[in-house]
Amino acid sequence: MKNTRGMRNNNPLNIRRMGKKRLWQGQREDTREKEFCVFYTREMGYRAAWILLDNYLLWFAQHGEPYCINSIINRWAPESENNTRAYINRVCKLTNIKGDEQLKAPFLDTEKFVKIIAAMTCVENGISMEEVPIDSIKEGFRLAFGNVAEI
Repeated sequence: MKNTRGMRNNNPLNIRRMGKKRLWQGQREDTREKEFCVFYTREMGYRAAWILLDNYLLWFAQHGEPYCINSIINRWAPESENNTRAYINRVCKLTNIKGDEQLKAPFLDTEKFVKIIAAMTCVENGISMEEVPIDSIKEGFRLAFGNVAEI
């Protein structure tokens, strides 16, 4: 597996830092990394990603936006920083999920979201689906939500 910044930081989806006073559970405070979170374990990085994606559901509902890959990636990787259309296309291709397909909350649609998070890991780190640590994604889910659904 490539030793990308996201993987070195145990932050496969490259979650940005929120400031010194606001840390995720499992986030290292003592790091030279100024832009992105650094987690003690990859599973804690995935836990944060699961929680963020679940929080998007509420945000989209409040703003009248559909909860789908298009909306998620537009918020996660805005055009001002990314080639968002290419990101969406890649995630859709890797998951076989249409960009505008309505999704349920991650803890209700765990199987789809494992694929989505795996595909986002590929895009964020320039790796193949075979290189994605699926067990770490699933453990991140358990850390975030407990055993809400069998995955």
